[in-house]
Amino acid sequence: MVTMSVQRVSDARGSHIEPALDPEWDNLTKLQWHAAVIAVDTGYEIWVRPGDTSILRDGVWETIADQYNVTIKAGEAWSDCGAGNFGQTWSFLEGVRAGARAAEPHWSIVAN
Repeated sequence: MVTMSVQRVSDARGSHIEPALDPEWDNLTKLQWHAAVIAVDTGYEIWVRPGDTSILRDGVWETIADQYNVTIKAGEAWSDCGAGNFGQTWSFLEGVRAGARAAEPHWSIVAN
């Protein structure tokens, strides 16, 4: 599957992703960039690809544009989700990020 390559770069002000999101990219490329950023931060493997959703209209199957599927590999677990439009897919990826953060172990040290 096609993925985008990004990296988190640290500097004096913190960190940022390179390349930055380009508003001129098409929606699929923007979603693949977003997935790559989340993959860098979580260690998951994430793929976004065009959806293959169709609807029957007047006896003819028509492909629905702007639909995307997401596949995630986290350790040995695989998950596939789709199809959703651009906004739904972006939000789904944000949910993946939030879930990964919530699953991180949190340690607290109590001094006696």
